[in-house]
Amino acid sequence: MLKALTDRNRHGGYQPLARLSLEESSDPKNILYLTERRRKEWRALEPSEQQQYIDGVLCLMRKPSISTTGSTRYDDFASLHATVGPMTHYAASFLPWHRYFTHTFEKALAEECRFSGTLVYWDWTLDASNFTASPIWNSDTGFGGNGDPNLEPQMPRGNCVVDGPFANTTRTWQSDSNGHGFNLRHSPHCLSRGFLTGEKAEQLQSRVSPAALQRLLGQSSYGKLLDEVEIQTHNVIPQFVRGDFYRMTAPNDPVFYLHHTQVDRLWWLWQQQDLEARINQYEGPKNNMRIFKNMTQVEASLEDIVEMGGFADDILVRDLMSTQSDLLCYSY
Repeated sequence: MLKALTDRNRHGGYQPLARLSLEESSDPKNILYLTERRRKEWRALEPSEQQQYIDGVLCLMRKPSISTTGSTRYDDFASLHATVGPMTHYAASFLPWHRYFTHTFEKALAEECRFSGTLVYWDWTLDASNFTASPIWNSDTGFGGNGDPNLEPQMPRGNCVVDGPFANTTRTWQSDSNGHGFNLRHSPHCLSRGFLTGEKAEQLQSRVSPAALQRLLGQSSYGKLLDEVEIQTHNVIPQFVRGDFYRMTAPNDPVFYLHHTQVDRLWWLWQQQDLEARINQYEGPKNNMRIFKNMTQVEASLEDIVEMGGFADDILVRDLMSTQSDLLCYSY
């Protein structure tokens, strides 16, 4: 099932990216998408495309925050995820909220850093036998590797990353659990990772094997899919990478966006199997079941508002169900 859908996408099922060139528009915000854009796996990019993506992310790391003096535009997204994002975890809105969140990041890359590509994904099934060997962590063609254990840690379960394009970069925010939610604190620190090893790492890898994702895509309803995606699949990578990735400020780590684009891809693949029936299939608790565990749960609705904390327009869940909308306009 997974292979068949992936093969269809790889061999011409969708048109490649086509845009008006930046030279045709004096304002990057006026770029028009002429055809549906196709997001690719990191390894499927040409080296020049990989570098363009890295350059775009580094560009946002150099631009000033639009909300906090002394912070960066890139850090705005970690702040947003830690303040608004917690309400969407363990809730029906987990998938549509992160679809909009990553779209907002992609839009910032295009409008503020003249990035002309698309978001890319990390297909973990390709590395399920050994996460640490993934080319994602390559210092030349990827995002740098594990933190250096010889350095003094600047955060729990992680050490400073000293190789790759994001080596020794400083992130502004850290989040801490307060027992009923999360606190965001100003705490400049190095990008940190602390890869899990041993038997526990092997157990995590088994949860994103090709067979595991086949089972995920075989779920019969959105509610069942959601449980499999967030708890069994999505949580694997933060628990393996640790450091910055292990907190609600997880977007501090640039690999976060490849991870969540893969999560979005799984939802998209599940929808494609029965598009007419699943394009608007949406159910589950409206609020985070863990933060609001003592409250009566309200059923989620397509008319619920997806909030972006002032970093983008608030929209309805209904507007995010299809990636082929005028707003999103992409496929995998």
